Amino acid sequence: EAMGCGVPAIVSNTGGLQSLVDHDHSGLTFQPGDAAGLADNILMLRQRSRKRTKMAEAGRLQVMQRFSQHGMIDAVLALYESLLKARGK
Repeated sequence: EAMGCGVPAIVSNTGGLQSLVDHDHSGLTFQPGDAAGLADNILMLRQRSRKRTKMAEAGRLQVMQRFSQHGMIDAVLALYESLLKARGK
């Protein structure tokens, strides 16, 4: 949601979150439980406005490409087609 709103995301390397953020390009990641790593990421974005802006733009573009209405429709159709092929239809 942050990336879609043009805000750089800072996420922990857990679950599906890490697959959504390209570290140091569309957002930042840190290890779970690493409060110092999270704080470092927050401070870096606060201090480096150009980097923050570039990251926000990259994140928004990534979300628009991966999760646009047309992109989601294409992904669901591709999934259905692959499932039908697997069943031999």
